[in-house]
Amino acid sequence: MKKKSKKDTLSCRIQLPPEGCPDLFPPHNCNNSVIQLVEVGVISCEATVRGRVLCDHSPVEGVQVILTSTFPELQFTNPTPVTNNRGEFTTTVTVPRGTPITADVRITATATVSDQTISDSIIVRAGCILCDKPVLTLNPIEGPLGCQGTQVSGRLICDGVPVPDAAVSFKVENHSNKVTIAPNPAITQADGTYTATLVPFIGIDETIGVTATAIVGGHPVTSETQSVTVDCQACRNPVITLNELGNELDILDDLEAIVCRGLITGRVVCEGGPLGGVIVRLSSPLLVFESPTVITNANGEFSSPASVPPGTADQVTSYTARTEVNGILITGTNNIEVSCPPCQNPIIQLDNPGPISCRAPITGRVLCDGAPVPGVQVTLSSPLLTFQPSVVTTNINGEYASVATVPFPTPIIEGVPYTASATVNGIPVSNTNFVRAGCVDCPNPAMNLIVPPTIQCNGTIRGRVVCDTMTPIPKVAVFFDIVQSHTNVFIDPDPAITGADGHYTTTIMGMAGTMETVTVTARATVDGIPISAGPFSVRINCPPPPACPCKFKLDTQGGAQPGARIRLTEFGHILDYTGTLNVTINECGASRNGPCNPAVDNFNFVFNAGNGDNFQFTQGRRTMIACENNFTVAIVEGMINGRINNGPSRTFDARIRATLNNITGQITYEIFATDNTTTTFQTIVPFTAAGSPQSFITGC
Repeated sequence: MKKKSKKDTLSCRIQLPPEGCPDLFPPHNCNNSVIQLVEVGVISCEATVRGRVLCDHSPVEGVQVILTSTFPELQFTNPTPVTNNRGEFTTTVTVPRGTPITADVRITATATVSDQTISDSIIVRAGCILCDKPVLTLNPIEGPLGCQGTQVSGRLICDGVPVPDAAVSFKVENHSNKVTIAPNPAITQADGTYTATLVPFIGIDETIGVTATAIVGGHPVTSETQSVTVDCQACRNPVITLNELGNELDILDDLEAIVCRGLITGRVVCEGGPLGGVIVRLSSPLLVFESPTVITNANGEFSSPASVPPGTADQVTSYTARTEVNGILITGTNNIEVSCPPCQNPIIQLDNPGPISCRAPITGRVLCDGAPVPGVQVTLSSPLLTFQPSVVTTNINGEYASVATVPFPTPIIEGVPYTASATVNGIPVSNTNFVRAGCVDCPNPAMNLIVPPTIQCNGTIRGRVVCDTMTPIPKVAVFFDIVQSHTNVFIDPDPAITGADGHYTTTIMGMAGTMETVTVTARATVDGIPISAGPFSVRINCPPPPACPCKFKLDTQGGAQPGARIRLTEFGHILDYTGTLNVTINECGASRNGPCNPAVDNFNFVFNAGNGDNFQFTQGRRTMIACENNFTVAIVEGMINGRINNGPSRTFDARIRATLNNITGQITYEIFATDNTTTTFQTIVPFTAAGSPQSFITGC
C-alpha cells in the first residue's frame, strides 16, 4: 500500500475560534443596520412598496419587516414581508375605490436586526377616486422664453368632473438638462387646475418639450407634449445706463421724496436688452427695505417698498443697488429726501385664523395713520392658548406672526379669547378676537359627506366626523368648497358645526335661475390633522326668477364713509365698533331708465372698524327684494359670503333696508347679517351717507 504523504493528511481549512482572533479574524457581527424604503410619491388605487435591509452596507436575508401606515384605508397585501438574499422586500398596497385623495400619508417600515430596532418612513398621497376616463391638459407654453422662465398650467378632470388634490408630475425633454419645473409634482386645486414654474438655467438655447402625467383612480394619464424655445445665454458685454449718474444701473424712478413709505424701482440691461433673473441687493443708511434682495423680472426691472422710521425729520439720505453680471459688479446710488412724522393714531390688527385644532399660525399688522409700523414688539396672550413666540416684532410691512398652540388634550371650546397688544410711540394699543379651539385625542379622524345628486332650489347636506371610525367628535367646524361657474350657489350654514353625535347638517341653495352641476367638498381639522370628504356632484335645477317687482341701485358715494356704528356678537360676546362703511347694491337694473333685468343681482358691504378690525361681505345674492313708501325704501334679503378679520369665508343670511332721500341724495342703511351659528353683524343705529349720483329706486 502506498504511504500517504504528509500533504494528504493535513487540512488547509482554517477553523476560527468562536470569538474570532482580535485584530486578525474579527467575529462577523452586525454593527450598523439600516432599513430603506423606496419613494413612491403617489398611490392611486394600487402601488408597490419596496425597500431593503442592510447591515454594514451588506444585504441581510431573512429579516421580517413590519409595514404600517397612518391612513386606515391603505391596506398591505402582505404587511410582514421577509427580505430575500439581496436584502430586498416588497408588497402591494391597495386603496378602496371611492376613497378621496389624502395628502401626507406616512408609510413606515420597521425591523429588528442583531437586537437593533430600525425603521424608515416615506410620505405619499393616497386615494382611489371613482374615475373611468381621466383627461389631463397642459396649456400651451408661449415662447420663446428668456432667463426669467414662465408658468406652466393645466387641468385634470375625470368623467367631466374636476379632480382636486391630485399630484401632477412633469417630464422635460431637452438635451442640455438646463431646465427645471417646480414644484414637481404640482397639486391640483378644487377646480382641477394646477400651476408650476418653468425655470431655465444660463447657457440653454434649444427647443424643449414638456409633458404632464398623473395617476387618477388607478388610471395613468398623460397630457399632450407642449414645445417651447428657451434662450438663456450668458451676458458677455453688458451695457449699463443710469439716469444722470452715468453709472452701471438704470434707476427708473428717481423719487423726489418718501414720506414714511415709498417704492424703490430699478432696471438692469445687457447688450441693449433687459436682463431678467438677476439678484439685486439694496441698502441704505436710513431706509428700511421690505425686500433688501430682489430679482429682476422679464423686463429687467426690480422693485422693493421702502419705509422711513417713524419720527424721522426731513432730511436727505441715499440708497444703493448692487448686482453682479458675469463677474462684473454693478452699483448705482441715488439721493432722496425722506421724512416720517411721529405716529398719532396707532391700531393693531389681529387676523382670524378660523378654528384652531391643536395649533395654527396667528398673524396681524400694526398700522399708524394707515401706514405700517415696523420694529414694534407685539405681545400675544390668551387664557388657553400658548404662543411661540409670545413676543414678536413687526416687519417692514408692519406684519407680525406667531404660532398658537392648544394644550393637549382639550375639548373643543367656543369663544376662546386671544389678544395682541403693543406700544407705539408711547401709545398702548390692543385687540382681542374670539375663536373656536381645542386639541382632542384623535390620531385617526375621518368624515363623510352625503349630498343629494339633484335638487331644485335647495337640498340637505349631511355627514359625520368621527375618531377611529366609531367615536363621534362634537363642536367641529366643517367648511365647504363649491366649484361652480357662477357664484349663485351657497351652503348655509357654512361652516356647519357637529353635534354631540358627530353629525352635521346644512343646506345647499341655488339662487333663482341656477341651472348647473356643481361639486361640493367638506373639510375639517381634528387633532391638527386635516380631513376631507368629496368632491361630490350636485345638479341644481332652480327655476328662473320671477319678474322683478322693482329695481334699485344704491351706493355710498366715494367708497367707504365714516360714522358707521356696528355691533358684532360672536360666541356670545358683544363688541361695539365705530368705523367706515361702504355699501353697494344693484338689483334688477343697472340704470333708472333702462329695462328691468332679473339677472342683475349683487350686493356688498365692507366695514373697517377704528381699532383695525375689518368685515367683508361680498357676492350677495337676493332671495327677496321689495320697494316701499313710493319708491323711497328698498329692501333686499339674501345670501352673502362673509369674512371677519381676513378669516375663512362663511355664509351669512343678510338683510339690508335702504332709504333714499331724493332731495339730499343721502341714503340711510339698516343692515343685519348672521351666519346662523356663532356670529351676527348689525348696525346699532341706521347709517347715513351720501349716495352716488347713479343711485335710484324705481318700479318695473
